[in-house]
Amino acid sequence: RVAQLLDLVGLPKTAGELIDWITRSRVNRALKLSVSHALERLARAESHVHHFPWRRTIFHQLAQVDTLVDITGFCVGLETFRIRSVYSSPIPLGNAYQDPRGKWRPEPGPATRVLLRRFPIRRWPNRFEWTTPTGAVLLSAFGQPDPPPPFEVKGIGHSVGHRFPPRGPSVLKLLWGK
Repeated sequence: RVAQLLDLVGLPKTAGELIDWITRSRVNRALKLSVSHALERLARAESHVHHFPWRRTIFHQLAQVDTLVDITGFCVGLETFRIRSVYSSPIPLGNAYQDPRGKWRPEPGPATRVLLRRFPIRRWPNRFEWTTPTGAVLLSAFGQPDPPPPFEVKGIGHSVGHRFPPRGPSVLKLLWGK
């Protein structure tokens, strides 16, 4: 499914073009809706920050293939494993983010802050981007800001990032249960 969606010939740059492109793809309707929902939410956050119509928002580094793969892969995982609810512990925000020109700025990214405004966060003193806009949009589009109800753990997954922040490796832990 990811390969079908990522037919990379002429990948669009604006949010509206990208969502239209996904809508015309050959993947199932549910996947089209969830990926489009996340991308529109991200575009609206960027639009809010930059005061620009959301459909004309240009994602800059967010238009990179890995962002689309991350969002699509997350949505495929929700569908494949029939996940109905997503919860999060307090989300770590750093004190830096990369602007569209690749320059580090001394605060959490503005779109990340907009996306996570309903979620509990933890501020870290380190100059590092602990939560990216991609991670923030996935949590805000599909997650709930409440702690999970009691559940039986059926599986545990880990994902290790490629960067090494000041306080150890970048690791995401996923608990799956009923």
